[in-house]
Amino acid sequence: MITNGAPTAIADVDLLRVSAAVEPERTWRLNPNISHNTSTACILQPGESLTSRVQLLDAAGVPVSPALNMKLVITFSFRDADSQWWKRDIGQPPQRCEARPVA
Repeated sequence: MITNGAPTAIADVDLLRVSAAVEPERTWRLNPNISHNTSTACILQPGESLTSRVQLLDAAGVPVSPALNMKLVITFSFRDADSQWWKRDIGQPPQRCEARPVA
């Protein structure tokens, strides 16, 4: 879940990466079993959230169950009201970007 904690709207929110902190080489995908599941939001007003249901994948691309208390690193990007691009790992300060970040 990505929540806009800013006092102004943010735009072009994009979930870039989800990984296990102890196994960052694992890939991920949106869970195909959940309808209307998305990794993007056009605009998030203050307090609004984007919830994406994801699956972690092993090296062969097979979904794996997360271990109990597994810490995930979730990276997303957004554009602020001044059209500045940012990239952020949840729980860390945002990083300013010159162009739209890609996964």
